[in-house]
Amino acid sequence: MQRTKRNNKVLILLSITLMCTLISTCMMSGTLAKYTSTANGSDNARVAKWGFTGLNAVDIFKTTYTGTGGGNTVVTNGTDKVVAPGTAGNFTFGFASGTSEVSSKITFTVSETNAGSIPIVYSYGGKYYSSVLSSTVYLKAPDAGAFTSVTIDGDIAALGSALGANVAYANISPNTDYSSLAGGAIAWYWAFEQDAASISGTNIAGRDTSDTSLGTAGTAAVTLNIGLTAEQID
Repeated sequence: MQRTKRNNKVLILLSITLMCTLISTCMMSGTLAKYTSTANGSDNARVAKWGFTGLNAVDIFKTTYTGTGGGNTVVTNGTDKVVAPGTAGNFTFGFASGTSEVSSKITFTVSETNAGSIPIVYSYGGKYYSSVLSSTVYLKAPDAGAFTSVTIDGDIAALGSALGANVAYANISPNTDYSSLAGGAIAWYWAFEQDAASISGTNIAGRDTSDTSLGTAGTAAVTLNIGLTAEQID
């Protein structure tokens, strides 16, 4: 009987000790000092603006031309633009206003439709280009008193390469207004393509034959197309 009572006391004592330990542990866990931090971050971005809008209107040929002595020497009988022997012209292409928030570059592709082989020569940057003629040709501006001998430097595709070689178009800084870029000045001529003897007047009839055939038909046409690609430099 005494052993049983002793055991009960031991059990009670152990239970009380355990309870005290648990209570002490709970109290300690809620009162110990500790570091704690919270943080949050965010950011946002929009798509960079692409603002290239293209070329200004390309006005190459005309409906009327003025001769050396003044007055219109060629006038279309309608609204079509025309070309004829002795005519010439020039134009400067430029870019429409717009800006991009990225660096960009512009490359060119120039092509010509000229099924009638109209003897047109284009001039850009002091060099001459033609899809019909080669070697040495003779040009005469409407207000010039004499012919000028020039050498054809390349075909129409080469004209496109020459336009694209302009360093101003190779690396355009972000937020540059495209309309502020210098445009390309291109001149054109209906060429007198014969040799020096014919220019001096000894072969006028032969020189005029092909031109007269074109004029008699009145159907041949020439189209110069200036294509370009503007792209981001990444």
